[in-house]
Amino acid sequence: MSTDTKCLVFAALLAMLPAAAPAQITFMRTYGGARHDLALSVQQTDDRGYIIAGCTESYGAGDRDLYLIKTDSLGDTVWTGTFGGAGFDKAYSVQQTEDGGYIVAGETDSYGAGERDVWLIRTNGHGDTLWTRMFGTENYERGYCVQQTTDGGFAVVGFTCPPGSTSRADICAVRTDAVGRLMWARTYGGTQCDDGRSIVQTTDGGFAIAGYTASFGAGGLDVYLIRIDSCGDTLWTRTFGGYYGELGYGVQLASDGGFVIVGNSDTPGVNWTDALLIKTDSLGNVGVGEGRQTPEARRMTLDIRPNPCAGQAVVRTPFALRVYDASGSLVLSRASGVERQASSVVLDLRGQPSGVYTLRLGSATTRLVVQH
Repeated sequence: MSTDTKCLVFAALLAMLPAAAPAQITFMRTYGGARHDLALSVQQTDDRGYIIAGCTESYGAGDRDLYLIKTDSLGDTVWTGTFGGAGFDKAYSVQQTEDGGYIVAGETDSYGAGERDVWLIRTNGHGDTLWTRMFGTENYERGYCVQQTTDGGFAVVGFTCPPGSTSRADICAVRTDAVGRLMWARTYGGTQCDDGRSIVQTTDGGFAIAGYTASFGAGGLDVYLIRIDSCGDTLWTRTFGGYYGELGYGVQLASDGGFVIVGNSDTPGVNWTDALLIKTDSLGNVGVGEGRQTPEARRMTLDIRPNPCAGQAVVRTPFALRVYDASGSLVLSRASGVERQASSVVLDLRGQPSGVYTLRLGSATTRLVVQH
């Protein structure tokens, strides 16, 4: 079997079906040629089609070129475009602009000042280049995410690191005007590896950046949330994680003014990784988090009976136990509402409203549903 790879893109339609019915795939398409082709970003466009960005070795001018694909609503190709020179050029993010064109962010070593530079490409709705910009130093820079701002300009986030370094990197953010002229560039981080993966503009004109950090936090890699003003100056930072590795890959504004972050959490030496979802308030604070669970902790937390319960449940565990409501407030502990019975504890939640509660058992957590 050939090891060559093509871009694979599929779309699923959640039709008006009962809640238990599975999602239905409406189409699946592959795009590419005889060599390695990769899709890394997709967005639905105003005409209900799709814009896809990534890279291609099958087409273009160099070793690997930035690749744009525009499709209709059924995934059929409307047009494609390659961008690049003799070197390595790659897109990580694409967004449709207010005028129906596109903005693409990625990296290039065909052009620019350093080993690789952040590359920003602006096209019209047909994929024709309006302008390109490179941002970088003698370091290695990459742009992971681009967003159009409310004034028509653009904000990009990624990383910068010394050439050849595997232990030192900073988050970099770039702000431009509507034609790609630099307004400001900032770096954020400490003495180790820090990476920015997503950026979103806030209602006050500033930005929130999500990524991960080895410089700060509880250990290993932690999710990193940075809140900056419209000039790129830091307002506050937050880290989320435990002893193992937690990485943030995307951030969005929540309807209540807070932030929603997605990523993953993994354990070195154990062959599994969990999806991670973090919800914060507008200052980056969380109530009670779901900590990293080892396989032993997972087995321990499964024996809660009944679940859902009508107000009382028995938990088999020798560990200290605390119960939190959905807002993160402690409602029960060993000293209040928890009755010890040998290796079990009896939870009495009859005085609490119906809802989902978080049980913290030592360093592990699980959920209990109360239905009065």
